Amino acid sequence: MKFESPQHHFHNNWHLAALVSITLLAIWLRFKGLIFQSYWLDEMASLYLAHPGNTILEVLNSALKDNTTPLYQLVLWLWFKLFGLTEYSGRSLSAFFGVCSVIAMYYLGKEYINTRAGMFASAITCTNQYLIYYSQEVRSYQLLFLLTALTLLFLSRLLRLKNGREFYIYTVLCVCLIQTHYYGILIYYAQAIIIVLYAYARNSRDLIIRKYFWINAAITIISLLPALPYLIKGALRKSFWIKTPAPDFYIDYFIEYFVNKELALLFALLCLLGLIHVYRNVDTRQKNIFYLTLTFLFFIYLLPYARSVISTPMLVNRYTIGILPIIILLACSGLELINSRKTGLYLCVFIFLFSLGLIFIKNDYYHQIKKEQYREALQIITATDNEAIVFCYYNRGLVVYADVLGYDLDIRKNTQDTLNELKAGTFWFIAWYDNKDEWEYLLDDQFRFIDRNDIRLVKSIQKHKLRVLQYELNTG
Repeated sequence: MKFESPQHHFHNNWHLAALVSITLLAIWLRFKGLIFQSYWLDEMASLYLAHPGNTILEVLNSALKDNTTPLYQLVLWLWFKLFGLTEYSGRSLSAFFGVCSVIAMYYLGKEYINTRAGMFASAITCTNQYLIYYSQEVRSYQLLFLLTALTLLFLSRLLRLKNGREFYIYTVLCVCLIQTHYYGILIYYAQAIIIVLYAYARNSRDLIIRKYFWINAAITIISLLPALPYLIKGALRKSFWIKTPAPDFYIDYFIEYFVNKELALLFALLCLLGLIHVYRNVDTRQKNIFYLTLTFLFFIYLLPYARSVISTPMLVNRYTIGILPIIILLACSGLELINSRKTGLYLCVFIFLFSLGLIFIKNDYYHQIKKEQYREALQIITATDNEAIVFCYYNRGLVVYADVLGYDLDIRKNTQDTLNELKAGTFWFIAWYDNKDEWEYLLDDQFRFIDRNDIRLVKSIQKHKLRVLQYELNTG
């Protein structure tokens, strides 16, 4: 019979109590003000793709045609089936993934470093405003973060334990990762390099890991085959809405991860200390953090940047959310490098409290509007005319969103053909980011129609990142 000392028992209970407390705080931070802001354009796209009235094959085909791998849309579709099609249910799925991410980061830090680092990792993840934001958005980014953390966790367990259970779990997670976002494919490549390095360079006689690697690679690649034609088509595109990044894009990205320059600088210093610590460390698991940092930087930053400069831009800050588990691991390793345990603990507590201060005091996160307010735009229109004709760039998503909100509006694509079909009366136009879209050649800078004396601008209302315009059409 194994005997546990009172100190060991207290130590375990303390960490369990701390993790439960951090998780409860994470639940509150992620579900608080969940529908304070309206859905924006990309979230309406998720509504359209994952509408519970679609069949599972329609969801799959629509997601693939939208140049994305379909796992998140399929999960969201099932979530809507279970909990109904509402604003709250849509965002609650990402909030759930956000809470799971806090727990996953605890086990990730514990696996690669130690239990104390696991507590640090969960606390940092819990209060990171960037992660809270994407835990409150109907998009796949928080799921991408969660699956990155879980694949990193089971990658280490597979290399350490070398058994079938870890292999099966890791393989399933890898398939889910690449089916969530095409950046998940790059994250998978970054991890595959580590397995190859381990099996063929550091442990050249390890036939078990070699076998697991090739089976894993085969299953993962085969699972990607249905999406491959769409991904190739997307890769061959020569123009896209994404802009070419500046050479110092990584500085802006890093600051955005922590939404504050001073906090970002502190994390940059901790990451530098952590990189030194893991490079010098003889422990295999901590050494793997160093190699993972290099591969993640290459596949998530350098490779997309090279393609963005040479061919078609593909770098967007939120797409790189998968690098955050590595950054947090490095920061926790930096805290471990500090000789005094109390100093490291005090510094973590400072980061924790400072992050909460940013959320509630400096940034006033739960009262600041950051998204396009389509809900408020529709409210303005229905308050004037609840049977109005509305033109919008992304009419399909807005139709679903209006239905979710209970508005019965005639929402159409803003093309000249649909405009010419109108008879006398009024109509509305929702302009996105002051972008006149397909009507640009018909409108001047004040959104007045050029050479159309029969169309008069009646009302122009500025909402956050949107303009709501009412026109009068007179054919008499």
